[in-house]
Amino acid sequence: MLSYRKIDGQVIMLGKIENDALSFVELPDDPRMSQGYSMRIENGEVSYEKPVWMQNKEKKDKLVDEIAKAKDLNDLKSLLLKIV
Repeated sequence: MLSYRKIDGQVIMLGKIENDALSFVELPDDPRMSQGYSMRIENGEVSYEKPVWMQNKEKKDKLVDEIAKAKDLNDLKSLLLKIV
């Protein structure tokens, strides 16, 4: 079970709690639950959102990949401008 806030759907804990502010849904079997995604309940369904740290890591990995693929100094120059 996942307990979540009724007002905004944010998952707050594993377990079954129900009161004026909280409700619960059955625990889905999804690997994203253990990968650091933020979870919200929308219309009784779990939705996953990438947290800021995950988005920043993806941006960094993409930039490193673009730098590795740069063919000349002009390519690197435009990438360095993105960093700054």
